[in-house]
Amino acid sequence: MATELILELLTKQSGTRLRQMRTQADAEIQRLQFEINYIDRALAEKSGASASQSKQNAEPASASDSGGRRESKRGPIKEIAQSEPAKVWRPAEIRQCLALRGIEITNAAARVTMRRMLDEGTFQRGPDGEGFQLASRNGSHLGDRAEPQETVFTEPLLTATGPQKGN
Repeated sequence: MATELILELLTKQSGTRLRQMRTQADAEIQRLQFEINYIDRALAEKSGASASQSKQNAEPASASDSGGRRESKRGPIKEIAQSEPAKVWRPAEIRQCLALRGIEITNAAARVTMRRMLDEGTFQRGPDGEGFQLASRNGSHLGDRAEPQETVFTEPLLTATGPQKGN
């Protein structure tokens, strides 16, 4: 059965890789929910629904609208940096990666968050003093000693991209 094959393939992945896949799937679900909310708003406007009804389907506009707290971006930023530990990241690159996950942030907000993570020891400055890099455990730069990364699949798990060959 197809589901048995999927489970068999997944169990061959490392625990770290499975957690990464889960995080990516969660981010995709959030992105799709964000799109659905705006599609619903557009449909409501097309059908002549009141602005107050369509606003109820929208994402919270500010921290006060969401109960006084904004969602922390530190976790997703750290996950992105962990995908390439030796890379020196610029705030604009982090913003672009977050946008692909459906998380909106400005370059300035990314820079502020990354500076705070620098102060906490999550990041260190790049070798040239610019950008941000995951801090190594012993305080030195990771450089070429970074662990090799597993292959990242960008297509959904159940999407076949062409003819499949058996063993």
